Amino acid sequence: MAHPSHSVGDIAKELGEKWNKVTPETKAKYEAKAALDKIRYEKAMTEYKNKGVVAAAAVDDDDDDEDDEE
Repeated sequence: MAHPSHSVGDIAKELGEKWNKVTPETKAKYEAKAALDKIRYEKAMTEYKNKGVVAAAAVDDDDDDEDDEE
């Protein structure tokens, strides 16, 4: 660690100051990447949540099959 005495707040403040000094062109580049990553994240979360629903439905379907055998 370069500055072990710095708190998280100190580091965040310094990063914010540096970000405010970045050129608009550079900011646009990273903001575009962030927007694409947000889309990727939302898609992955939707797929993850849907897998849970499908898995729960499969468990419910398995329970119904046991009742049919009796």
